[in-house]
Amino acid sequence: MDRKQSDTEIVYDDYLDDSWRRTGWAELPFFLAVARAGTFRAAAERLKVNHATVDRHIRALEEAYSVRLFDRKARGVTLTAAGRNLLEKAKAAERTVLTAKRSVSGMDAKLSGEVRLNISSWNAYYVLAPNMPRFHELYPDIDLKVTVSDRVEDLTKSPSDVSYRAAWSVDEDVVARKVYSYCAAVLASEDYIKQHWDSRGPNGEGLHWIGKSTLWPNPKLDDTKLFSGAARRGEVLDPILINELLKHGQGMAIVPVCTLLVVPVLSVVPGTPVVPDRSVWVLLQSDLRHTARVRAVVEFLCEMGKNTYKREKELLLSSELMNA
Repeated sequence: MDRKQSDTEIVYDDYLDDSWRRTGWAELPFFLAVARAGTFRAAAERLKVNHATVDRHIRALEEAYSVRLFDRKARGVTLTAAGRNLLEKAKAAERTVLTAKRSVSGMDAKLSGEVRLNISSWNAYYVLAPNMPRFHELYPDIDLKVTVSDRVEDLTKSPSDVSYRAAWSVDEDVVARKVYSYCAAVLASEDYIKQHWDSRGPNGEGLHWIGKSTLWPNPKLDDTKLFSGAARRGEVLDPILINELLKHGQGMAIVPVCTLLVVPVLSVVPGTPVVPDRSVWVLLQSDLRHTARVRAVVEFLCEMGKNTYKREKELLLSSELMNA
C-alpha cells in the first residue's frame, strides 16, 4: 500500500506487519552479551539485569529458532555450531543499529548529548584527566563516556564515536586527524641510574629492562640493540604500571619522552638516543563528522594534544634533556 505525504513518497510494506518482532530481535542483545562474557552471570552483570532474565531471553531465542545456541557447562557456556553462525550475523545487526543511531542523532546540531570516547591509558591519566574540568566548563551538557583501553580497536566495528590513540598510520574507513608526532626514549629513575650505571657490564649486564618495547615496538630503538646483556623483569604491558615501576627504581623502559613531564624523578638513560615515535590521532565515525557535539569533542581533543606537543617540544629543547 502506498501513501503520499507532501512531495515525499512513503512506502509501507504492510504485508510484513510486525512478524519481525517474533524473530528473536529483542533477544539478540542478551545472546551477544552471553557470547562475549562466557557465562550467564557475567552477562547479567554487564546488562545490569538478574541471571533469570538472561536465561529467559536465551531460552526464548532458542525456541524461536528451534535450535540450541549454547552448550551449558558447569563453568560457563560455549557456542554451538548454530550459535557461532548466529554470532557474526548478530554482530552485523548490532553494527547496523549503532550506525542508524549515530546517523539519526547526528542530525542534532546542539552541543548536548552523549559522546563515547575510547582513549589509551597513558593519555587518559596524564592528558585527558587534567583537562576534564575545562571540558565540563566549556560543554556542560555533553555527556562524555570514556572507555580506557590500550588495545587498538577497529573504530568501524566499535560502539565508540571517537578514538584518541597513537599509531604509525591509520588505514580504517574513518575520519582521521593527525594531531602530533611524539618521541620515545629509554628512561629510568635518577636513583636507579646512580645505583646501577657505574657497575654495569659492557653490554648492560647488571641493568634491567621493564618490558622492553612493551605495547608497540619502536624499531629505531630496538635495532640499536641497547643493553643486550640487561636482564628483563617481566612482560609488563600496562603503561601506567611501567611508569610506576620506573619511578620506584625497578629498571629501564622505552616510553614516550614526555613521560618526563608527568614522572619528574625519571631521566633519559645516559648515552641513549631520543628518537621519533608514533603519531597521536583523533578518529571519528564518518557518519558523525557533521554532528555538533562530536565536532566539539574532536576539537577539544586536538587542542589538548597540541598543548602536549608544545610541552614536549619545550622539553626536547631544554638543556637538561639534551645533556642527559
